[in-house]
Amino acid sequence: MHDSGVSVAFPPPVVKRWSKIQKSGPFELPKITDQYPLYSRWLAERIQKLEELPDFSEDERIFVMSDYGGEHKTAAFNTYAFLICSFDKSSVFQHETNALREAHGLNTPFQEFAYKKLKCGPKNRALDAFLKISDKYIHGVLVTISVEKGIPSLFGPQRGDAQQEIVNLLAINDFGNMEA
Repeated sequence: MHDSGVSVAFPPPVVKRWSKIQKSGPFELPKITDQYPLYSRWLAERIQKLEELPDFSEDERIFVMSDYGGEHKTAAFNTYAFLICSFDKSSVFQHETNALREAHGLNTPFQEFAYKKLKCGPKNRALDAFLKISDKYIHGVLVTISVEKGIPSLFGPQRGDAQQEIVNLLAINDFGNMEA
């Protein structure tokens, strides 16, 4: 059960044969030109060097999840993590995770694997298996970016300039018009 009192029951996994699982590099990003900020160009260079990435071309639905860290005063870095993964290929992960949660009593009441609460006995005992299930059955990519807190902006020398630059880039690439 989730905190809302709604029972969570996943159907048995549906295993479909996918013809495309991984894409091989190099990954060209021709839109990232010298007009883009240094950080964008640096990230594009790193992506081009990857040997492979998940292939989502046969997926009808994907998840994009994010988490942010470093907000406390003693942190030297802000972190930004993004998990991009297939919903269509998630049934085995959901089934295996639900079975693990049941085995460790983490469904009633529903308890998430929050980093700050991993010392809890049942979660701690289930963590290794949960990480193995995640590694084996999540079809996706996790991108984490760490930014030293002394850097005022990734997108320009001044924060205000950076915000206007982002608004301009969104408009130029048909993502709508916004105000900085």
